[in-house]
Amino acid sequence: ENVLDVLPPALAQELARSSHSSIINLVPVLSQAPLSFTRSLAGLMACNVASAGDLIVVEGEEGSDIHFLETGTVYIISKHTVGREIRLSARYLEAMNLKAREGMLDALEETVGLEDDSLMAVIGPGCYFGEVCALLGAKRSASCIARTTVVTMTLESDHLNEALNVYPEIKKFLVEVAKRRLRRVRTRDPQAGYS
Repeated sequence: ENVLDVLPPALAQELARSSHSSIINLVPVLSQAPLSFTRSLAGLMACNVASAGDLIVVEGEEGSDIHFLETGTVYIISKHTVGREIRLSARYLEAMNLKAREGMLDALEETVGLEDDSLMAVIGPGCYFGEVCALLGAKRSASCIARTTVVTMTLESDHLNEALNVYPEIKKFLVEVAKRRLRRVRTRDPQAGYS
């Protein structure tokens, strides 16, 4: 049994928020949100750890969670997706695994051209990914690969959307970011970035 389940709801939310305060303070959209919003999400977040070279999410797969990056750096990699099916080739995955085993992830920028894959961004603490699936219901628009050891706090889309229904201004902002990122992937528009 989870200790938070036996506490009064208000106390459980505050305890969860306190334990997740570092990620809440790192992510601008969370740190600037009303306290009641972050309280409602904090107890629903799950901690995940990935090692350098681990594939965290795979382009083209179904997904339902958003990842808030607490520590480490992540490569955002996408194929040219206009007019063709999205899938990661065996050659691509083999190359990624080889690089991870050899500790050569710093050279990834030079090799992401395999099978028309390209590096979209390298993100760090305070950034998030997975919002395209969580908010737009689309398949994963990019693959995310841990560049270093990574700690993320994840949140299922059902929980996120439930909280966002109470805060339409935050939802509008996050949906616009998701649409801009999806447009960047589809059109290769560097101005639609990962800001």
